[in-house]
Amino acid sequence: KLGGLAGALATIAIVGGLLVRQTIRLLEDEGIEEATIRALFPLFAFGPPIVFYAARIWPEVPGTLAFVEAVRGVRQRRIKRAIPAMLFLGLLKVRFVLIDIFLVIQWPSRKKSTHLILVALIPLLLLGIVTGSALAGHSLKELHPPNLIQYEVGFFGLFLDGMSGILFQAPFYLLGVFALLYWREMPPSFRIGIIGSLPYIVSLVPRAEWHGGWSPPLRYITVFMPVLFLGAAAIWQRFRPVAFV
Repeated sequence: KLGGLAGALATIAIVGGLLVRQTIRLLEDEGIEEATIRALFPLFAFGPPIVFYAARIWPEVPGTLAFVEAVRGVRQRRIKRAIPAMLFLGLLKVRFVLIDIFLVIQWPSRKKSTHLILVALIPLLLLGIVTGSALAGHSLKELHPPNLIQYEVGFFGLFLDGMSGILFQAPFYLLGVFALLYWREMPPSFRIGIIGSLPYIVSLVPRAEWHGGWSPPLRYITVFMPVLFLGAAAIWQRFRPVAFV
């Protein structure tokens, strides 16, 4: 293992730096003003939840970087950017394949989207070859529909749970949720990212945190924070305080 534990932590930290850079580029691509970016980027770079995982050997930060690049690839119709990002995203976690598929279906060319769906499924094939199961530790029992109350509790817990809810852990991103009310006026990358994230979020909402919380842990949706940040920046730019004009 090259560099051991210290090398792995350093690699995640470097990926975290790249994530901040590429997220800023995402905002620039979508026409967010420089003054808005300067005012808000510290909330993304040095605030929760990104800072929680920038020095942990978990797939959240690498997955978030891959998601940003996949969204940019779909938005710009750059297949050479989208394919590596989607492959990397799917290899990091089985559930991320859901994101890949719902990003691919937004590609305007039907022929290319078919090819991209095949690419998105490659991680499942590789996992099946390496581990003997494309589910990689998961069970088909997880596909059993939970009770409706689990969705209700998980949905509201994702916002209100004091342990892992957005309101208490990363309140700035509530602006990104508020941006959904201005769907048609939001940047295209925001809409692409939200549509891509829906099946993944729906699959996780019923899952309560194992150490006593009543909602999915915030780390489960860390991968979507750049898109929420984009929506929050667009709302801030639209209704920004006079002091920042």
